[in-house]
Amino acid sequence: MLAAVVNEFGKAPEYGEFAEPEPVEGEVVAEVRAAAVSNLVRLVAAGKHYSSAAKPPMVAGVDGVVELPDGSLVYVPGVRSPWGTLAERAAVSLAAVRPVPDGLDAAQAAAVVNAAFASWLPLTRILEPGATPTVLVIGATGAAGSVAVPVAKHLGA
Repeated sequence: MLAAVVNEFGKAPEYGEFAEPEPVEGEVVAEVRAAAVSNLVRLVAAGKHYSSAAKPPMVAGVDGVVELPDGSLVYVPGVRSPWGTLAERAAVSLAAVRPVPDGLDAAQAAAVVNAAFASWLPLTRILEPGATPTVLVIGATGAAGSVAVPVAKHLGA
């Protein structure tokens, strides 16, 4: 299959052939529809992130939106190394996937997750349930900041 292959840490991935994903129990091979190229993806591909467990060659990409064999679109938070989501196909754990809401484009779904987690995780840890807090979002025009505003409102701010 074709993929963004990391042949050496510190060098850009190369578009080329890579072995097909090999599913294990609980996984299925799915067609990748969209994968974000976030800072996390860049760090993992460069070998500079603590989760960079695989050694090159490996496929770049951490998460994304895939089409399961039944035709449904789901978000997948990660795949087993040495495979990644910047490829035609990925072996995904059915226990880990989450459905993409109807009407949401696969590329939008893949792009929003990392930015949304950047606000969702800290806000759900600091906002008191039932309180009416005020939240100041610094950098509200960036990807994470623009998602932080509706997340904070959703959580009662």
